Parts: sequence; C-alpha cells; structure tokens
Amino acid sequence: MSAITKKQHYIPQFILKKFCNDKEQVYECLLNEQKTYPVNIIDSMTESYAYEHPLLKINTIEHWFSNWESTIAPEIGSMSRYLENEEVDIIKIKKLVITNMFNFLMLYYRSGALLFEFSCDMKNEENRIYEMSKKILDRDYLVLLSQTITQQYEFAILESAQGDFLLSDQFLSTAALSIKNKYAKISNRCMGLKDVMILIPISKRFYAIFFNGVVPKYIQTNKMNVLNEAQTIEINRVIISNSYKKCISYNKDAILAVLSNYKQTMPSKLVAGYENNSYRVIIKKEVFLYDRDIKTWNFIMIPIKSDHFNGIGRNDQCSCGSKKVFKVCCKPAFDIALSILEPLFKNNAYPIADVNLSNDAVSSGATIEKSIMEVFIVQN
Repeated sequence: MSAITKKQHYIPQFILKKFCNDKEQVYECLLNEQKTYPVNIIDSMTESYAYEHPLLKINTIEHWFSNWESTIAPEIGSMSRYLENEEVDIIKIKKLVITNMFNFLMLYYRSGALLFEFSCDMKNEENRIYEMSKKILDRDYLVLLSQTITQQYEFAILESAQGDFLLSDQFLSTAALSIKNKYAKISNRCMGLKDVMILIPISKRFYAIFFNGVVPKYIQTNKMNVLNEAQTIEINRVIISNSYKKCISYNKDAILAVLSNYKQTMPSKLVAGYENNSYRVIIKKEVFLYDRDIKTWNFIMIPIKSDHFNGIGRNDQCSCGSKKVFKVCCKPAFDIALSILEPLFKNNAYPIADVNLSNDAVSSGATIEKSIMEVFIVQN
C-alpha cells in the first residue's frame, strides 16, 4: 500500500509553474496574517491531507486528481505558450479556452477556497469532501454551466504588460459588475447571472475573461487587451478578493499593491423561508469590481439608520466623514441601496429575496452556479 501524500495541492503544480520564476518559486501571501514570503511551488497552495476522508482509502482522491491532471495539463499548458507568440489568433485561443471550460470548472470546485467554503458550516470538516464530490461528479451540471459561460458571455484575453497577475486559491475569480439583489440562495457574482465577469488564469501574464455587462473600457470583446500597471492592479484586486487563505504572484510587489484592499470576509449563512419550508444556505462572499457597488453593498448589509443622512442636501458635506460633497460621495450608492431595499421592506421580505431568473439570468435557459451548500429543512 502506498504511503499517504501529506502535502496535497489544491492548485495543481502545472498551473503554479505558469506563475513562478526560473527557480520554480513564487511569492505566497498568507492573507489572514498579511505575510508574504518566497516559496517553492512544491510547497505552495497545499494543505495537509486536503482530500482525505476516513471512508476512503488513502490517496484515493489525490491519485484520481493526479491522473486527471496528466491528461489536461498539456492542453491547458499549451495556451500560455501560444499566447507568448507575437501573432495570436484570438479565435483559436477562444476555442482552446471553450474546449477546456469543463476542466477549468473542475479546477475551481477542487480548489482550496471552495474546500474552505464547503466546510464553513460543518461540525465535521472532513465532510467537505462529500460536498466537493457532489459538484465535480455532477457532469451534467458542469457541462451545462460550461455551455452557459461559453455561449452566453462575451470573451477576451487580458495581458499584464509586466506579467504581474495574481493567482487566487480559488483558481477562477469572479466579480459582480452590478448589484442585482440580496439573494437567499446565491450571490451577485454567481456564474450564469447577468453583470458578472469570470477570470480564468492562464499564466502570470495572461488571463482569459468571460463577461456580461459593463466592463472597463480597457476590456474589448474578442481582443487581446494589454493592461497597464493601474489596470492590472484593478484586476488583481478582484483576484485577491476571491481568496480565503492564500494568493500567489511572481512579483511580491504585485501582492503588496493590493493587500491593503483585502478584507477577510466569510461566506454568508442564512435561513430563507418559503411558505411552509425553509432553506439553510451558505452563500459565496460578495465581490464587486466597482467601488460604487462596494459602497452600496455596505449600505445594504448594515442597518441603515433613517436619520444618518437626514437633512443633508446634495451639495452639503457628506456625513460619512470623507469631507466630500454628498452628491459625489455617498448619495449615489445610498440611493441604489434604498431602491433595492424599499420593495423588500414593503413586502416584509428583507433580508430574504429569491432569484428572479427572468430578470437576472444571462439567458432564459441559463444554468446558474449552485450555492455552496444547501440543507433543506421542513418546518413543523
């Protein structure tokens, strides 16, 4: 019987090699401790016995992932080599990404961030393997979600001029481009919804992106978009915000440039009621691209005191303490928050609101990313 593999990679080494230096080292950041240090990829993005479960033979899942990686690594690895060419056919690289979308979703669902999310409401952390297995073994779901992304979202390639892209412990990174609502089952950034961007890591220099909605002007559909330093930092803010424990980079300064923006946020837990039944659900933490949406979300999530902005005119100094005029500071975000909350207050539904697929799905036949974990509870 083979010895158990202690350090198990939740981001495969063939991915990490695309983010390392010639010595196969990366800078890894422990986000909770705000600590960044160099490490060999052999020791990066690992967890002791990450995929072990007492009901499985040792190394069962680790060996399965290793065999699967050996089949997909050459094709996924060829993408970065092709993108390094001076003349890139965007249609060809798009076809390669589309062909591997199923595999990208598998890498997402086995990642360290998802393992953390699966375990965040469990008394026995080992059962996260059961939740992970439900997702990666549901082939029909993964195929349909892949089709929704590749057929209903626009596509582009992002290139960091300095090769400074980060890599999240979630592998894929997603962000909402608007606030659609306070959902009971999913977050505003779930794949399959409108106004969502999905970032797929190819290397420290290249990311593929699928998106719906208004993206920054530097992202043009079906183009190779070369990002300057400020634009790369904006994308890296999204990537680091998708992380829970770690992120890595070829360049230490690339991490430090966005580390101050990182806030340790846990997945939301709530009970949502539906007539005689209820759902206890775990929802992904919210990540937004635009500052206005971040501010709006804070207004939605904290109790809004009716007198907080009472009597403040548009041109008065904002009461948040910024010393800016209200109309250019908190008013736009506050108005959006009220427009979302008032119907829920009126229907006595806050903070519970179901997903309006006819309005918020990317298409009528879209497959929406499932909630992290959902437990059905029958009410007596």
